[in-house]
Amino acid sequence: MVAILFAVLLVIFDAEAMLHRELAQRCCPAHFEECCASKFMFNEPLQCKGLHFHQLAEISSCVAQTLNYSTSAANFRDVKCCLLTYMDDLNDKEGKCIQLCHDIFRTPTLSTASKLQRMRECRIDKGMFPCFERCLQFYQKPHHGQEFRRVEHGCDLTPLLPEFPLIMADT
Repeated sequence: MVAILFAVLLVIFDAEAMLHRELAQRCCPAHFEECCASKFMFNEPLQCKGLHFHQLAEISSCVAQTLNYSTSAANFRDVKCCLLTYMDDLNDKEGKCIQLCHDIFRTPTLSTASKLQRMRECRIDKGMFPCFERCLQFYQKPHHGQEFRRVEHGCDLTPLLPEFPLIMADT
């Protein structure tokens, strides 16, 4: 019984590995196919030595189209919202959310829904996720060369900062 179960799992794993190899052949430059297939297999960020930004954007677009993921939301080019929303976030001094955000957008095999859910879980306690969503929405519409600014979109960090008593110097 265990041998049959193992055989079935092996067949499933082989089929999935073949799917990821085919995806890599279709979407990645030839010299990155092995790295791509490995990263696709385990839903890891696509960090292959020598892979340039424009290649990553093209690969991400190809993967999204091939897997029928939405290309209008939470795509690789939206990584700028990671920087604009989470950079200098005083409630995340270790930078965990900005790193997670970069990793998510470098993982083209994650669905749009999975990407947004992971970001929502990262900062739901600090209130920055709505700002991240506003940034995505801003860049999905024509913005005539304007940049997203947190304060202008109701994303002021001040309410998120801890309250400290004002210390007055003795005069």
